[in-house]
Amino acid sequence: TLHPMDGALYARCRQVQQLSDLCGCDGDEAAFFAHGLGVVALHGQGLAGGASAYAWDDAGIEVEIDTLPPFRRQGVAAGCLAAHRRVHWDAANPISARLAERLGFLPRGEYEVIEWR
Repeated sequence: TLHPMDGALYARCRQVQQLSDLCGCDGDEAAFFAHGLGVVALHGQGLAGGASAYAWDDAGIEVEIDTLPPFRRQGVAAGCLAAHRRVHWDAANPISARLAERLGFLPRGEYEVIEWR
């Protein structure tokens, strides 16, 4: 089932490495709830995944979608889209790109990303 992210779900997602990015790019709970939104998918009482704002600006949000492996390809992503915001989708892989296209996003091209750890 899908549930709007609240403080308790935010805290639970922060505790799961594969879902921690659902809490925004800087992990600041107050900033997340001031600017972002999220939907968490539960399987029973356990976390399955979610869709949320990873980053935001005045024009819109960047969507973060994370799903635990047993629950992938079951529709977890759709809850984050909000009619009053322009959503940016950064497809990090072909699966993400196909999902974005199914949800109506149009490809704008590729660009180089530098990742450091």
